[in-house]
Amino acid sequence: MGEGKRADLGRIAFTDDVVVSQTVDTKGWMLDVPGGYVVARGGNELSLSGRVTAPDGSGLRNATVTITDADGSTRAVVSSSFGNFTFDGLESGRAYIIGVQSKRYRFAPRLVQPFDNLSGLELNAIE
Repeated sequence: MGEGKRADLGRIAFTDDVVVSQTVDTKGWMLDVPGGYVVARGGNELSLSGRVTAPDGSGLRNATVTITDADGSTRAVVSSSFGNFTFDGLESGRAYIIGVQSKRYRFAPRLVQPFDNLSGLELNAIE
């Protein structure tokens, strides 16, 4: 289609007119775009927290909890005396694999993809 031309197909109308000075965000709010384009970046950094537990449900201290992103970057924390752990600085919508290493128990890895802060994640020992 040429500049400003329109094609009507039933109830849907298509045009090649482009509005380069404005757009809307995911909530429908108008955004001013003075340069004619928008660069989408990740939102705020997220946190993920939870608890490592033994088979009887008690908190497991000194377990090493790892989190690995799709690029292979891994971070680790040690669980507290009650089994609690926290990871900060995660990206919204990104997939992460969480693993636990313990001298006494085995744990299955978990895949999470947080879009908001995530708390209360239970990592239970399987033996």
